[in-house]
Amino acid sequence: MFKGIISLFTSGAILNPMVLSGIIVGFYCVFTLEDTEIFSFFKNNIFYVYGMCGAFIYNILFKKVYNNNGKGIDYSDMSFNIIFSFIKFVISAILSVSFIWMISF
Repeated sequence: MFKGIISLFTSGAILNPMVLSGIIVGFYCVFTLEDTEIFSFFKNNIFYVYGMCGAFIYNILFKKVYNNNGKGIDYSDMSFNIIFSFIKFVISAILSVSFIWMISF
């Protein structure tokens, strides 16, 4: 288990801002909410709307993808990056909650 956690740090995957924000949200949920509130938090659509807005803002401000000629933004790649960042955010939030529950038994 510790070898997997160390590989997350050495590969830099855990330092991705969307993954890191998902981990922070997951830790916040575990340490401030009850178990039933956590389930209702992840069932609420507002969580996913905010996650998508965060992924959109992050990609628009910091991860722009330009066309081959560099004169304009490549909107198809940007939309793929936004969706992929959103998925990373949601999965990291859910897995951080389950990790804390696993080690707390």
